[in-house]
Amino acid sequence: MKKISSTLALLLVSASLAACSSATTGSGGSGGSLGGGGSGGSGGSGGGSGGGSSGGSGGGGAGSGIQLFGLKSTYNKKLQTSTGVGPDIYEGSEVYVSDDTASTGAQTITGSLELDGGKLVDKVDATSTSSAGTVVAENGTVLPRANGTLRGDFVTSQTSDPATALDQMRVTSLDFDGDNDDDFFVVEQHLGYGYFSGTETITTMYGGKIAPASALAGKQTAVYQRTRSEGGAEFQYKTGPGFSQEGATFTGDATVNANFDTGKVDVLIDNTQRQHGTKGPSQVGVELAGASINGSHFSGGTVRMFDESNGATISNLSPGSSDYSGAFFGDNAEHVGGVFQGNGTINGNTPGMVKGWFAASE
Repeated sequence: MKKISSTLALLLVSASLAACSSATTGSGGSGGSLGGGGSGGSGGSGGGSGGGSSGGSGGGGAGSGIQLFGLKSTYNKKLQTSTGVGPDIYEGSEVYVSDDTASTGAQTITGSLELDGGKLVDKVDATSTSSAGTVVAENGTVLPRANGTLRGDFVTSQTSDPATALDQMRVTSLDFDGDNDDDFFVVEQHLGYGYFSGTETITTMYGGKIAPASALAGKQTAVYQRTRSEGGAEFQYKTGPGFSQEGATFTGDATVNANFDTGKVDVLIDNTQRQHGTKGPSQVGVELAGASINGSHFSGGTVRMFDESNGATISNLSPGSSDYSGAFFGDNAEHVGGVFQGNGTINGNTPGMVKGWFAASE
């Protein structure tokens, strides 16, 4: 946890209270941003912001929303200063990870993403809404990455609430078929990230051009693969509290085995490379096992982290606090992608958390 001095705390309180008097209150993703599927769900028959008849890729009349599915974990932050004259001050976290014990872990959520023009480009406005909360942002910075993905970073820009003033959103997109159109999206939210919120929620969601259920008819087994350099997988984890246990980020290859006869999907992330952090093994793999297929989607199963040098398990993530989910993408279900979260012990340190995503093609 990051700590701030009493002087800085008072300055932040003053700045926050001043901001409260002048900030413009956002719409919070109004208009049914959780709609999706069918005739537009709660997004309305015109598609709203949550998708319409085309389901996974949003659509539905003039609606521009991309329907999202995924997971959230919520954490109680430690109180640092009770001011008595304004908002209390809480410790901060690294972005998109928490070093607190999860109060609710790996719960299933839905949501939607609105992008200008429905595409991730630089300086775009974006709104992500989930059953955990909403981030409304303007002029996000979007950059192409060496692994074939685009990455957009956003900070909430429309709020009068100091507890949500620094909420974060990160959007990663991938073009599976090289047609210059985004097919797969990962949307991460860090709600309550700032010093004035007593809780924080981290969401990891997926969406895009989800395959129709009919595309799976007749399939028995399928193997999907994508290398690290092609944007196969990425995950971030935190091993215990404080700066001494700095979080780490890895990218890796993704191999997804789908058995349509048994209705199960297993995922292996290996050949990993550290992008950030110094703690723990130099190569950390992730095994996701036992998710059940339901239509075009799959969910459930277990999350295990291991040292790639010897295969030894380095995590103890309780089943009730870890999960993974995903879907098949493309007209013929020729692609697959999803997200995962886990809370428990990592590298012998508690509390620990991990979250990430994977994508692969036949």
